[in-house]
Amino acid sequence: MTRPGFRLRSAVAGLVLLIALAATAQPPAQNADELARRFIELTRHGDLEATRDLFDPDVLPWMEANALLLLQHAMQRMPDAEVRFVHREILDPQEGRPSERRVYQLRDESESLLLLIRARSDDGGPVLTHVEWQPAPLDLRERFPFVLDGIPPPHLAALATASAIALLTFYALALCVRERGRLWWLWAPAIPISAGKLQLIWLQAPFHTGYLQFDALSMHWFGVWLEKAPAYDPWRLMLWFPLGALAFLASRGIARSREA
Repeated sequence: MTRPGFRLRSAVAGLVLLIALAATAQPPAQNADELARRFIELTRHGDLEATRDLFDPDVLPWMEANALLLLQHAMQRMPDAEVRFVHREILDPQEGRPSERRVYQLRDESESLLLLIRARSDDGGPVLTHVEWQPAPLDLRERFPFVLDGIPPPHLAALATASAIALLTFYALALCVRERGRLWWLWAPAIPISAGKLQLIWLQAPFHTGYLQFDALSMHWFGVWLEKAPAYDPWRLMLWFPLGALAFLASRGIARSREA
């Protein structure tokens, strides 16, 4: 027969255990930033089982078994690393649910890691769907520098084409302003108009067709643009067909042939 004192002590011990569990349990993350930072902290402290609870269960079987362990080891080499938010990108919805990619940099005085974390919003709150990490320079602008050494021929051809487009546009604009022919005030703002974007990711050899993207409906003021945004991404060289400049030069040539 169980003594009343023993039952009372068991009940008290069970109550204390429940209170302790409730105190240590964390509320669900309210947004993707909170979820990503929680993942970073848990991984830094080596609590990999807890990090798995942050993922969508459907994506865990597709992850490498040692991926989180390798990330943990990389983080533990930087115990005092600062966590910096770098970039946020809205992705195409997955199954009608909002999705985004958040990028963070972990850096100390000598090392740096770039974390690319993808999260999706579910009814119960955000869940992780993908985590990728890469070593990175302390200054992220130094990642994928704009260089000419080792660049494949298609990149050099695109650079030559960009120079030709810029020169052609400025030449047509200078002629228009200098000659001030019929309707020159309409031609002047129309000459820089360009259409049909060809985008080239500026990476060293070997060349891959995936570096190219084409958008026939794109319009731009002047036909050349070079950007590196966000800072950790490669440079992108963008070219547009110099529609306005060619139209002006063709119209000018037709007008002169009629006068002759």
